[in-house]
Amino acid sequence: MKRGYEARGRDRDRHRQQSQWRRRQRSAHDEQEYRSERTAGDAGSSSASSSAPELPGFYFDPEKNRYFRLLPGHNNCNPLTKEGLQKKEEERKRAALLAEDDAPKKKAPRTGMNSALLLQKRHLGLLPPSSYSRLIHEGKVSGMQRHRLEVQSSNSTCPNTDNFHLIVADSACERVFTVNDVSHGGCKYGIMNFHGCRKGSMSVEMCDNLYFTNRKINQGCCAVLRSPQLGHVHGVSTHRLIKPSALAPVLFNGCRSGEIFSIDLRQRDRGRSHGWKTSRFYQESAITSVQLLQDENYLLAADMLGNIKLWDIRVKRSVKQYDGHHNEYAYLPIHVNEPEGLLLAVGQDCYTRLWSLHDSRLLRTIPSPHPAGKDSIPNVVFSSQLGGSKGLPGLLMAVRHDLYYYSYNKDYQDGATLEGPC
Repeated sequence: MKRGYEARGRDRDRHRQQSQWRRRQRSAHDEQEYRSERTAGDAGSSSASSSAPELPGFYFDPEKNRYFRLLPGHNNCNPLTKEGLQKKEEERKRAALLAEDDAPKKKAPRTGMNSALLLQKRHLGLLPPSSYSRLIHEGKVSGMQRHRLEVQSSNSTCPNTDNFHLIVADSACERVFTVNDVSHGGCKYGIMNFHGCRKGSMSVEMCDNLYFTNRKINQGCCAVLRSPQLGHVHGVSTHRLIKPSALAPVLFNGCRSGEIFSIDLRQRDRGRSHGWKTSRFYQESAITSVQLLQDENYLLAADMLGNIKLWDIRVKRSVKQYDGHHNEYAYLPIHVNEPEGLLLAVGQDCYTRLWSLHDSRLLRTIPSPHPAGKDSIPNVVFSSQLGGSKGLPGLLMAVRHDLYYYSYNKDYQDGATLEGPC
């Protein structure tokens, strides 16, 4: 009897332990299912918010997870417009890219762009001198650092406060010609001289021209010439003259229709027919800039769709295209530096882009130090000898009333005094 009572007691204890173990397992399983369902729900809501459908007239804010009504952009009482939101996003992107661009180490535009490796290949005869020089310049421009320059005026001790409208270097890059907007309207002209280049720093002195004009600078039709004999050309306004050539005196013109045509200036008889045009080819939109290369069988042209193309004039065919440029309606120049193998262009989005002239690879995109705007499009000058034969290599950028220097040398020291010409 006593033995049977003990056996029943052991059975009850065993059943109790088994039931407790089952409850623990069930609660753990339920908790796991609850967590998985909650995670899936959160992920679903997150993906739903990120892929929220666009509703006409409404803006979806992913942070607040709700829609807000948009009113037309001209309504000043409503701060939430589509144009304003787009501008805010572009400014956020510019600030992020500017912080990334200011980092001391930047991503190389090509694999194997190590200077020591390139030098080793050069010594082993695996790299021609021209290719070595081009690749070294590509590596240097990808690592250029930004420095702000103080522009001192020769006529006063005050720094320059007038917005830059245009900067253009002379053929040797010893001086830079400037056009500045003045507060009372119109423009003034000046020349910038560089100092201190021999000591590895750069200072800038502005020599203002006392002549002021009340006329704004307007850019229209663009053309390039490949002969010193310009003569008289009817109905053509030249935008830039390229160095003289021993070839026939031919003027290349870019038009609003997208047509690029050449004129043999020796031909006197120019009627209304197109027979006097020695060569004609077309791009998709209005031409904003044309540049003739040293090998005058090739011409670079940019248009208002942001297309930059290299044309073989002999066969009238585009042989290269440089992607990434942004332009919709502005007359923006392109800059060619053949000794360094570089092509530069500033877009309407205020980004400065550098390509390899050799294979059209985009090497670097430089954001503007100022917020983007119609009056904030940078003007640039690039040279491996800024300031003359003993000058410094790099990029000069003028934005509004500020001047910046992007230096090759990572150990560049800001120059504060004017100590003599470069």
